[in-house]
Formats: sequence, C-alpha cells, structure tokens
Amino acid sequence: MRVKKIGLLAAAASIAVLPVAPARALAPAKLYALLAPSVWRVVVADKDRKPFAEGSAVVIAPEVLLTNCHVLKSAKSIYITRNQVTMQAHLQYADPERDMCQIVARELKAPAVRIGDSDALAVGQRVYALGNPLGLELTLSDGLVSALRRDERQHLRLIQISAPISHGSSGGGLFDKDGRLVGITSAGYEKGQNLGLAIPIAWQRELPGRGRDAYAADSPALRNADLPPADGKPSAGALAAASNAPANASANAPTATATEANTRRPAPAFVHAKAPVASGYATVDQVDKLTALDPAAEKSYAAFLQRPLPRAFALATGGGTYVAWTDKPKVPGDDPDPAVRVLTRCEAQYHRSCTLYAVDDVVVYRKQERRAAP
Repeated sequence: MRVKKIGLLAAAASIAVLPVAPARALAPAKLYALLAPSVWRVVVADKDRKPFAEGSAVVIAPEVLLTNCHVLKSAKSIYITRNQVTMQAHLQYADPERDMCQIVARELKAPAVRIGDSDALAVGQRVYALGNPLGLELTLSDGLVSALRRDERQHLRLIQISAPISHGSSGGGLFDKDGRLVGITSAGYEKGQNLGLAIPIAWQRELPGRGRDAYAADSPALRNADLPPADGKPSAGALAAASNAPANASANAPTATATEANTRRPAPAFVHAKAPVASGYATVDQVDKLTALDPAAEKSYAAFLQRPLPRAFALATGGGTYVAWTDKPKVPGDDPDPAVRVLTRCEAQYHRSCTLYAVDDVVVYRKQERRAAP
C-alpha cells in the first residue's frame, strides 16, 4: 500500500507541473469578423451639412465611440456611417491635448470592443489596425509594435507601429492578437516606411475628468463655437464625394506628425454633461408647440433664443420658466453646464419640479420626462 501511495503522489506531482498551453491568438479573418461591426467611418460637415473631412471611430460602450479630436476639427456636425447606414453623433468628452475625443450616437446598435491594457504592450508584439483609410471602409492591416515612446516620467505617450496608417485611419482601432483595443490610431507618414502612431487606450479612463478639466481651465480649444447639434443628414452624394476626395496634404506630409498628435486644439465649443438630442416634439423655432404647454412662456423663450450658446430653457410644473446660459455661472459652485444648472435654479425658484425644454438649438422636451420634485 505504501508503494502505491508514493506512486499516486508522484503521478499527481507530474500532472501539476504539466505546462499549460498558451491561449491561441485569433486568426486574422476571425479577428476581422469580430471587430468590423464596431469600427465606423466618421464624416464631419460644415454649417450647411457639407462634408469636408473624415476619419474613423471605435465603439467602446453602448452608443459611445472613441476617435481623434483632430478628426472633428472645425466640425459643425458629426456623422458616423458604415455599410450605407448613417446617423448623427454628438461630442461627449474632449481631451485635445491627448487628441482623444468621445462621441455619442443615440440608437446606435453596434457591439462594443473589449478594452485591452496598453501599459502591458511590448516592442515586437503583433498588432492590428482597423479603420477607413482614404474612405475605404473597414480596412485591416497588421504589423508590430515598433517602439513605445514615453515622456520624461516614463509614461507611455505614443505607440509606434509598423502597420500602415493613411488619411482616414485617424480614430481607428489598434488591437492586440486577441482583439482587445490597445490604442487609437492617430498618425502616419506617407513616405515613412510604415511609421505609424497610436495613442494608448489607457488614456480613455481619464477622459471624462480631463475633458471637464480642459473646460474648467477655459481652454480656447473648447471655445470655438463648433459642434452644435444639427438636424438632418448629409446627402448620399456628399458622403460619396467626401469618401473619394483626396486629403489636403502634400505627398511628403504625415497625416499628423507626432507633435501635432499631442498638441492639436480642435473644435468642441462646450462639453455638455449630456449631449442634447432632439426629441422630435418640436423644432427650436416652433413657439406654438411651447405655448401649448405654457401660454405665458413665449416672452421668456424669445429671450432664451437671443442668448449665446451654451444655453438651456426649462419649464416648471404648473407654469413658470427659467433660462440659463454661458458656461461661467454667476453663483460660485453652480454647475457650469447650463442644461444642469437650469433645472437646479428653476426648482429652487418655483419649489416645484422642472424639466428641460431646449438645450442650445435643440428641443429635448418629452412629456414623460418631468422630474420629481427634489
């Protein structure tokens, strides 16, 4: 019996030290099939809804996408498109110093990618870039992590890759072998022998706070009166023209230099706590729809329409209105977002529940959205 016990123990020990087979990386075809539904083309348009630039974006949460801020520069409206599906998007957070912006597309039905660990990247590791170079939707390329560029504190600033990057790739996804998002592709040199750059996905964790910090610091980049919501979509012909138009850059110029990728100060005028989305109840100039709710609201609403952006208009239950505007409240401690501040001030004045009616140039009112009194 003793000999048998020893034999069993030895067998158990031999099992315990058997090497564990490493997880097999996804084949490129399977990786592409997994990720393609989550990568969209971004088209930015002017005040007349005419497209003038484009890039890429990656879905990281329900209705939420990441892109580069320089893609959105000077945009008056933003659209995402994929496989002939086009919908409007709105800016949610902007960190122009790091060139990372987060946008929201309501009703977007697309899976979110898995988030990886950019701090764990190693030089020589295989990576895949998926984006829309030159408007060519859903182009997959592969390469290696060529270098990890760090600042003086040894914090990762840029991921240098050998995967080809072209105009339109900005804002696309950089994925590891398991399909996890490790970076956002942001720059490439046309004559740089596959010198591409991506920003680390780890920065996304700090994006909400840094977006608010940039706003609080009164950054000129966030004050250019860009990105108001706009109803309607660009025409199919305009979108096609945008995808086929060559980029306005010389043959020797990079799509974005390493310095530009960290210093560009793009469009967003103001980052609302929640991007205003039209409810469909009325357009901002349909005063009769407002007076159907409160006949005495016409005068204050006319004053609201004369206020500068950002602005917000609220209705009190049982009658009464309140207007808030600018991102610099007069009362210390008030929320800088007028859409948030207007509700607090409205309810404090009337001692009743209030609801948003309009934000900037968008009517957001829905009858079922009355807030309970605080």
